[in-house]
Amino acid sequence: MELTELKISRTYAFSFVKAAKEKKNISGFLDQLEKICDIFKQNQILIDFLVNPLIKLAQRKDMIESILKKAGIENEIINFLFILIENGRIKLLEKILFFVRKLAKQEMGIISGTIFSVQELGPDTKKQLKSLLEKRYNQIVELKYELKPEIIGGILIHLDNHIIDYSVKGDLRRLQEALKQEG
Repeated sequence: MELTELKISRTYAFSFVKAAKEKKNISGFLDQLEKICDIFKQNQILIDFLVNPLIKLAQRKDMIESILKKAGIENEIINFLFILIENGRIKLLEKILFFVRKLAKQEMGIISGTIFSVQELGPDTKKQLKSLLEKRYNQIVELKYELKPEIIGGILIHLDNHIIDYSVKGDLRRLQEALKQEG
């Protein structure tokens, strides 16, 4: 992904989340944008139509408005898409959605993370870990769980910009560093 595209996508995402916040409907706006991305993923012909410079802008807008109104998409979001179409940025929609998700979660007080373990964690353990992390960070925590045999044992938690290492591999690394400093 090109750096310029990232910056442009992030700028559009900020504007989108700002509008959603003003309407006090961040979650609803996010859901609708995800719905639009799903529609686009299933229909490459629609994307090709929207970026085709030989088709008048008014025709492209009419087509997308017709489709999205039938899908129950709000006018503010349709207008946002009009801006993307006018500026030739509709192909950035998935990248914009990536940043919208991150910004929307921040606004809603949600942090996301992944817990790595050697073996599958039980439902009670998952519930306890989620509860402990929510208390520690005073936010809602969304977690994914992945198996990672190379940590040898224990767990490794990646939570937004934080890494919490309770793995055997991490313990061994810390022990090795301590021994180096003494030696």
